[in-house]
Amino acid sequence: MPGRRRIWGYFWPRDGAFLAVALARTGHADRSVVLLSRTSELYLDPMYGFDARYLLSGGRIYLDPRRAQVDGCGWVLWAIHETGMLAALPPDVHDLRDRCTDQLLRATGGGSHLPAPGQDYWEQTTYDHLLGASAPVAAGLRFASADYRALGQEQRADVVDQAAGGVRSEIERFFGPTYLRAGTHGGLDAATAMLMPPFDPDPLPGVQEAWFGYQQEAVRPGGGLAPGSEWKNDGISWTPEVALVAYTAVASGQDEIARHWIHWLDQHRAPWGSLPEKVDSQGRAGGPAPLGWTSALVLLTLDELTEPPQG
Repeated sequence: MPGRRRIWGYFWPRDGAFLAVALARTGHADRSVVLLSRTSELYLDPMYGFDARYLLSGGRIYLDPRRAQVDGCGWVLWAIHETGMLAALPPDVHDLRDRCTDQLLRATGGGSHLPAPGQDYWEQTTYDHLLGASAPVAAGLRFASADYRALGQEQRADVVDQAAGGVRSEIERFFGPTYLRAGTHGGLDAATAMLMPPFDPDPLPGVQEAWFGYQQEAVRPGGGLAPGSEWKNDGISWTPEVALVAYTAVASGQDEIARHWIHWLDQHRAPWGSLPEKVDSQGRAGGPAPLGWTSALVLLTLDELTEPPQG
């Protein structure tokens, strides 16, 4: 659930995955397990994966312009891995891992190609392969492979690991060396962070340069970041992208960059103190607040920082 406003009273598997990891990392692994168990009850298409969002009851939203988004299972597999490091997982979460892994294997032909063109976290209809859809798939398969190996399922782990490597190679072939949003066009995108640690411990050649470039080219008048350098020129900063860069910065050992963006987020909270979705060109908070995805990323970043940012 992204925020408290009624019009945003839905559950996004992507956001939920980050919330689950933040809960697990901050001493609430039991609540993370509950969240993943609830996620296991959602409809999951065997080929296309999770819907973009669901009713808070767990029901589907029919005729929703936000279509199925293949990154959902990638992020959920990461959340299962992280939570499983800190708590025992019930059978329904193990089953969710199996179903998500199978879905990503089908969507990528066992790692032989990228998932089909479709929406990423921008939630815009497209016929392009997008970095923000492909990167989480490679990461999710890699985390699932590690889980299967830890469970002693070596053959399954090998199959999934091979698929993860195949998708990663396809990402390098299609998006490298510049890592633009849609390969040859679309500008630099916050999705470059999805190819950085902790999601990929050894970034592909050119990824870190693209990650730095995104922070320069997507900066907005209010001091934050747009989803991409070719996002509409409305002057609005988006906090999830800022927080995603902060988290991947600290995971990459670049604490000063992380502190810079965390300090900016701290200075642009909503009047009641929570983190909003957007900040306008005048530095005013807007959109739903609190935003779960942003809040989770901030907690994860603070958890990793060796010293808290100075106010």
